[in-house]
Amino acid sequence: MRILIRTSRLATWARRFGSFALPLAVIPVPLHRAAIINSDTFVLIETLAMGLAGLALLVGLAGLVRLWATGDRGWNRAIAGVILGGICLSPIAYGSYMATRYPLIDDVTTSPVTPIELQRVADEPLENTVSPTDILAAFPDITARQYPVGVNETYRLIHDLVRQRGWEIIRNDPPDLEMADGQINALAMTLLGWRDEIAIQVTGGQASARVDMRSASLAAHGTDLGRNGTRIEVFLRDLDAAVADDISNIPAADAPPVPAFSESVR
Repeated sequence: MRILIRTSRLATWARRFGSFALPLAVIPVPLHRAAIINSDTFVLIETLAMGLAGLALLVGLAGLVRLWATGDRGWNRAIAGVILGGICLSPIAYGSYMATRYPLIDDVTTSPVTPIELQRVADEPLENTVSPTDILAAFPDITARQYPVGVNETYRLIHDLVRQRGWEIIRNDPPDLEMADGQINALAMTLLGWRDEIAIQVTGGQASARVDMRSASLAAHGTDLGRNGTRIEVFLRDLDAAVADDISNIPAADAPPVPAFSESVR
């Protein structure tokens, strides 16, 4: 007597859903980064892709249970559906984790009383209900810097760091005089193609300079997952290192003492 071994339909559909969800999730990313599709279209396509990925994951798991019970064929298909669905859904899992780590905010600044002016207007900016104390607790290095270097030299170092990061400069106002202020605004692009604006202001004189920084999301997300605060922290740490290196290249007789920049003014 010949026993008929069937191929699980659940396993087959799991792989189909996953095989369609993965390119649907990946292909719009470079299109969004290149501004070939707008953000609304990108979100719509990604939502559809996540829905298909969820189906692939659920149907794949159901298929595995069914295969275990019946002994049908299709293990590879069911496992492929689960893996492809999991890959597509991993950004959601990562975002959910990051949302629990950082405050609900999408605009971070070292000067909350008088934030630096932005050149672009955010889409439905998130109302900031997070206290400065909570923001500082999440990002302890988000404080204004005070350097024993003139405003012109400090601005030059800032400009170099902005260019090294590949940010698109949209405002470049260097200090004209040793006692003048300078400001630089730039756009940064996230991996998925969202744009954030960064504003950096330099004030001071010939012997010292104060640096304030602001980073804000230009698209409404509900939260930036800590992106803007982390960006400011990393940039200011790199600026601390650049200033310290710049001071170390000055002849010892003329060089000012190197302070602990992390203990900067608010």
